[in-house]
Amino acid sequence: MQVFISSPSRELAEYNEAAKSIVHDFGLAEKSFHDPAGAGITQGAGSIFDQNRRAIEGSDVFIGMYGYGTTWRPASDEELCLRHPELLVDPDKSIMEYEYEWAKAAELDILRFLRVGQTEDALRGLEPSDRIEWFRTRIRADGVGFLTSVQAFHGQLAGELERIRPRVFLSYSRADVLQV
Repeated sequence: MQVFISSPSRELAEYNEAAKSIVHDFGLAEKSFHDPAGAGITQGAGSIFDQNRRAIEGSDVFIGMYGYGTTWRPASDEELCLRHPELLVDPDKSIMEYEYEWAKAAELDILRFLRVGQTEDALRGLEPSDRIEWFRTRIRADGVGFLTSVQAFHGQLAGELERIRPRVFLSYSRADVLQV
């Protein structure tokens, strides 16, 4: 199974590292655009916007961790807008909003986690903008977990991955086994 991790890399760095660790502990393949070693960077030709969308569409599970800070807005890149004029329809839309929409459209298992006032180990001094609050309210309607501590997040995420991890049972007849 392939798991795409979407999160603000600096704001929720400890949670991002925990998510990667848990995904690897479960023997799953992690995809993200947080660093060049992430599986998402090797998705072939096209803009980073195209590569990101394809990485999500080719995944089985989507983990979204949503904080207070703003993330990259693709419409802020003029060259990207020339290739993707649809970005200008909503220039304030963050990449995390696009990623969430792509995951929903691909009907992935989506695991959502929100930063709260008591979140430990998160970048301090951030206040949510109106746009981020609107987005957080929107995803909250679909059910979320709350980021309170890395330890609690570890337990929540591991439980969710265990719930959706495929299980295979092989049934065979001993009579069908070839004699060597």
